[in-house]
Amino acid sequence: MTRLVIASIGGALITFTILLGMSEVAQKFRERDPTRYYRIVDFIPAPDGWRRPEFRDPALPPERTQLPYEGSGPTIAVEPPSADIAVKFDASPVVIEELSEE
Repeated sequence: MTRLVIASIGGALITFTILLGMSEVAQKFRERDPTRYYRIVDFIPAPDGWRRPEFRDPALPPERTQLPYEGSGPTIAVEPPSADIAVKFDASPVVIEELSEE
């Protein structure tokens, strides 16, 4: 019983400390300049004459090599397998006779 009380108090203290810490962190972010949050103003300019490389449109499929194709080759006639399954099903009603106690 003592271990359960100690564990509960320890868990409550840890939870309370985390909540207070997160509150402080959130307060600091709220008070800061919004442009500093993502460090938008801290960038390194590109050297003179630098151009961004050309990127291919991702919606276009990649170019594939074409293999030489000379008409159709020999064909093979394939017949689907037949499913001749004979199933005997008796659909007569089942009659249950009541047992009489004599």
